[in-house]
Amino acid sequence: MFLHEEEPEIIKDYELEPFLMKVQALSRTFIDKLFAVCDYYMNGKPTRNSRHLYDIYKLKDYLSFDENFMILVTEVRSHRAQIDAKVAPSARENVEMLAVAKQLIREEFYENDYNESTLKLITDDISYEIVKENYLKIMKMIFGKSH
Repeated sequence: MFLHEEEPEIIKDYELEPFLMKVQALSRTFIDKLFAVCDYYMNGKPTRNSRHLYDIYKLKDYLSFDENFMILVTEVRSHRAQIDAKVAPSARENVEMLAVAKQLIREEFYENDYNESTLKLITDDISYEIVKENYLKIMKMIFGKSH
């Protein structure tokens, strides 16, 4: 605002004009992360991927899990199902997301990576126990019925 009022020529000289940018919606990012946790599990890749559990925990309070959200879950699954099955196996129609989520939690698949990597990157002290319980609760809410 200051430059606009006091020195508008700087804006023009340095090409600082406002511009439009397309970005992915927070709800879409959140849903992609739900699938990514299962994809990395199904592909046996825990390293540097436990961060998704933390992100899901932190993002959940900014979303409304309403009818529009559930429609988007279906759309995201459909879109991800078109990606190479080796990269995004969890979106396939024959995969029960909740069963995969329960299994990866039971196996503590991401625990070592979370404790050795993610915890060192975050500024708050959110334990693996908390993020895994949060993830399972969300997965039950979303995929407890068929999606």
